[in-house]
Amino acid sequence: KFKFKACHIGIMRTHLFLLILLFLSIQVLNAQNLIWKYGTGGPVWSVSISSDGGYIAAGSWDRYVYLFDRSGNLIWKYETGGPVLSVSISSDGGYIAAGSADDYVYLFDRRGNLIWKYETGGPVWGVSISSDGGYIAAGSWDNYVYLFDRRGNLIWKYETGGPVLSVSISSDGSYIAAGSADDYVYLFDRSGNLIWKYRTGGVVLDVSISSDGSYIAAGSDDKYVYLFDRRGNLIWKYRTGGVVWDVSISSDGGYIAAGSGDNYIYLFDRRGNLIWKYETGGPVPDVSISSDGSYIAAGSWDNNVYLFTRSSSSPSQQQTPPSPPPPPPEQAPEQKQQTPPSPPPPPPEQAPEQKSPVTKTSASADILYLLPILILVIPLVFIYRRRSKERKEEEIVRILLSE
Repeated sequence: KFKFKACHIGIMRTHLFLLILLFLSIQVLNAQNLIWKYGTGGPVWSVSISSDGGYIAAGSWDRYVYLFDRSGNLIWKYETGGPVLSVSISSDGGYIAAGSADDYVYLFDRRGNLIWKYETGGPVWGVSISSDGGYIAAGSWDNYVYLFDRRGNLIWKYETGGPVLSVSISSDGSYIAAGSADDYVYLFDRSGNLIWKYRTGGVVLDVSISSDGSYIAAGSDDKYVYLFDRRGNLIWKYRTGGVVWDVSISSDGGYIAAGSGDNYIYLFDRRGNLIWKYETGGPVPDVSISSDGSYIAAGSWDNNVYLFTRSSSSPSQQQTPPSPPPPPPEQAPEQKQQTPPSPPPPPPEQAPEQKSPVTKTSASADILYLLPILILVIPLVFIYRRRSKERKEEEIVRILLSE
């Protein structure tokens, strides 16, 4: 049975806009060519592309996981029990992980066969798969970070102090970063040992780890972008003008992109120097940087998708030094484990057609499409839970009006 719990609007981070805007009205700076588009039965919540661009996975509010080839042909689609909130594809496109609001983590092969699914204790907001598909990390509303192997065995799970909104795994699966609504950034090793955790000034909406796990970027609703090294030392933090919805780090950790509620896209180098920032016409809930840091893509509420080169002359050249680092993180090596996953259900629907919208599958789906609107007006009680009642209501109204 589908169970959905109200949440912060920033959770819509995972490539929601980069695909929605492709499907609706794309203007990539000077009108780049649209290669293809495909209509699903609801808002597209998440997308992930293989290293060579040969395969594209998508998760939609219509409950389906989709896999397309480079030309936009639908290879297969699979119906889960709730809106698909997160997808992640291995480098070669051989494995696709998905997290759904039905509380399950799913793993598929390239042909659409469900290898396994695992029930967590809440909607699964984040999934991340290692390059070879050998390890799958997941973050759930039940406050847990999970790590699975390719066969679906639960290697470990770790309880944080709040819903886990984002996870990111290094290329070989050796390091797992997580961001939680308890205001902490976490880093684990493959065995589930907590290497460190660091308390930010607000809910951690997104994390991104470099390929070898040497650098971890984070974005928080305290308006800061953070960069840590593997030992948990804060290299720098930078205050933006709004909630930091999304961050993305290049493979070597040399460049960090961020999207903020102040309408700006930011690009930093590893030392925290602001290379440039660019003002869009609305909050920027999604950014993505290429492996070598040469290209930066972003989606904005102004209904545009933006593409920049690292040396783009268009963005502002305002150079603002980063804030000095605060004290080192807490060290906490505990770990927890649980039971093996649920057996897989029947195989997915095979649907090679292209560019044909999917019909809604149940009456309850009609109600689901109202939820993004409701999310915009739901009080952000959890985020401001530590503040006084009087300040809480004032802050909620102010953020909703300004963001």
